Amino acid sequence: MSARRPLPHHGGRAHRHGRAHRHRPLWRWPVRLGVVTLVGLLSALLADGFWDVVSWLALGALVAVCVFFGWLRRG
Repeated sequence: MSARRPLPHHGGRAHRHGRAHRHRPLWRWPVRLGVVTLVGLLSALLADGFWDVVSWLALGALVAVCVFFGWLRRG
């Protein structure tokens, strides 16, 4: 078992910000995909015409990412 160095304590808020900063890269793309999906769903439900195209592109982008990372990169 390796010895872990304790994290420096900068007092309250700075320490929490540092911890949140480490997790930011992990959640960056899932949050972006969630926002794109939300835009696609809302544009499909609430508007017509140009917004139908926006919904197809947004939801199609989600499907493309899932296909790429789910099936194509597996093999």
